[in-house]
Amino acid sequence: MEIELAALKSQLNPHFLFNTLNNIYSLSITNSPSTSEAIAGLSAMLDHVLYRSHDRFVPLQQEINFIRNYVSLEELRYGEELDVKLVADDITTGAVAPLILPSLVENAFKHVGVNSQNQQFVKIKLSRQQQQLKFLVVNTYAAHEHGDNENGIGLKNIRQQLSLIYQQNYNFQTVKQEGIFVAQLEIDII
Repeated sequence: MEIELAALKSQLNPHFLFNTLNNIYSLSITNSPSTSEAIAGLSAMLDHVLYRSHDRFVPLQQEINFIRNYVSLEELRYGEELDVKLVADDITTGAVAPLILPSLVENAFKHVGVNSQNQQFVKIKLSRQQQQLKFLVVNTYAAHEHGDNENGIGLKNIRQQLSLIYQQNYNFQTVKQEGIFVAQLEIDII
């Protein structure tokens, strides 16, 4: 089980890393004041993936910080083409399984349809109700998209991790309809 979990966690999307480095490179060419902040955000994310996500559970605040950094870097990538909203309750305690929440966010950005006539968006909401975390990710997707982000490898990976770690103590649902994809997860905070 530990080997399977390690393999599932190790699937950080290399395209994200490549695109982020290209975006930071572009910032550096224009001498943007955002360059240092982008490098710091990417550095914090890599630190989390490489050194802090190997335990069975990690502080929830670390996962939230990872998501904030990820969203900031994706905002650099998409700019005005994409409406991004992240709402997170002030959650300072508790632990969750690592990299599941960020994987849902990555999935949304991977499948969002830009260059459309309609405004495209990614909306993320984290809230806590007693000992339960409620995580909602909603995004538009391209109608002509060939892949199926509802049953793709990313979501299959997430479902396997949830099953291995939380067994039956979680609720994960996805819905895809009329250009909108919704992923909703409820898990117990340790």
